[in-house]
Amino acid sequence: MKLLIKSPIKLSPKLEFADKFTKSGLNLLQGFVVSLMVISPALAGETTLTGENGKTTTVNTNRVNNGDTTTVNRNVIYPNNSTSTSTGNFTNGNGSYTGTVDLINRNGNTNNYNLNGQITKDGNTRQNTGTITVINGRQTTFNNSGSCTNGTCTGDRNLTFPNSKTRNTSLTGQRLGNGTYTGTGTVTGRNGKTRSGSFSRNR
Repeated sequence: MKLLIKSPIKLSPKLEFADKFTKSGLNLLQGFVVSLMVISPALAGETTLTGENGKTTTVNTNRVNNGDTTTVNRNVIYPNNSTSTSTGNFTNGNGSYTGTVDLINRNGNTNNYNLNGQITKDGNTRQNTGTITVINGRQTTFNNSGSCTNGTCTGDRNLTFPNSKTRNTSLTGQRLGNGTYTGTGTVTGRNGKTRSGSFSRNR
């Protein structure tokens, strides 16, 4: 199971960008595309992910807000032109949120996820923690943080899987204006190997 998340909670423009930055970069490699789909209603628009081998994956996201609820539809196009799609529904509640995500992967299989999380904000820093539960009851926990200062943003994401193994991501990026930002990052997987890549987003 590969995962990513944002609450539909409304943030200030600076924190909103930090949130988008954190979630976009977490998926800078193909292995994180499902993360982007499973955790993160904030990103809307097109995000391009480029791995170490130069191959790219494109993620298109549409977000619809309706009061305290948010619906997110996401389509991913992989380097071999295979696709994944997902629909997520999220509900806010005084800094906390719940949600469900239905994901159809590249093989045509459907996976269902339940999410529970908590958003905290302190100045220009935002933290998002919670759990992702699959149909068999197994849980993955996430702890994401991001901050922006003078247009430069940093983000970290930590996932702990049911077998206690972890995946850690560190990101650095720059806001270019008009809904565009770009950055680089590293991902240390459950096997201990570290990969690097880049990402860019256009609204």
